[in-house]
Amino acid sequence: MKKFLSALLLLLAAQAFGQEPSDSVFFHEMEDSVSALTVKRIRKPERLLRLIIMRLGQDAEKKYETGRYKVDATFNQDYLLPFSASLLLKAEAGVGLGKVEVEKFSYSGTYELAQQDTGLIKSHLLQFATLSPVHAHKANHSYSKAISPLVNAKETLRYYDVTADSIADARGRTVLRFRFSWKERQRDDFDWERYQGHIAGTAYFDCRSLAIRQFRGEAHLPSLKYITDLGYEILYVREKGLPVVGRISIDGHKEDMQMKAIVQKVNL
Repeated sequence: MKKFLSALLLLLAAQAFGQEPSDSVFFHEMEDSVSALTVKRIRKPERLLRLIIMRLGQDAEKKYETGRYKVDATFNQDYLLPFSASLLLKAEAGVGLGKVEVEKFSYSGTYELAQQDTGLIKSHLLQFATLSPVHAHKANHSYSKAISPLVNAKETLRYYDVTADSIADARGRTVLRFRFSWKERQRDDFDWERYQGHIAGTAYFDCRSLAIRQFRGEAHLPSLKYITDLGYEILYVREKGLPVVGRISIDGHKEDMQMKAIVQKVNL
């Protein structure tokens, strides 16, 4: 009964926007061509946000296939020559990569790495690989998570400014766009012990199923060492009707160090 009601709520949400019962094939890159789009503001997105968070929670509980992924990254620091590193890993696909197992680490640079440096770079690459709309902290920092706008609707509405739009192209293909902006003003009721930093950004969802299609995130992690700001974009593909990570692009920095990386599936 619970699953039936969930499906019914999702269908009603689609009908509210006048959509046919089929997944949207709208490509988000087309948003750059504003003249080809029709954008309609959703004035009260709270109920729709709750449905989207419910859908993400359901997707997180699904069983996904395991595949191999590669992280390729470059590091630049003011007083050091640039270097690159890569990580080959096995992971379970999903809204974010899970059950990650490292298979091979590679480094290319002028300097010889000490064991401590190798461990540090590996931790960065693992952090890149496990980025998701709800996760940005290091893999071994489960006790100090960044708050995400796509986990708890009540907290999202308290700590974020939320806007939502229905976007259609010239052919009528539609997605839902949610923008989450962190409220910069200091809040006395924020749980600083539970959360270390925050994730903000823009997310795109299928207009019918509410499955996530793309996430452009910004993570600010002031209490985690080495990486304090991460910009990342996750593109999703469909496998067996479910959204799974297709590619992650990352641009991060900490003080005078800049890091760029790509995470993508590989066939070996």
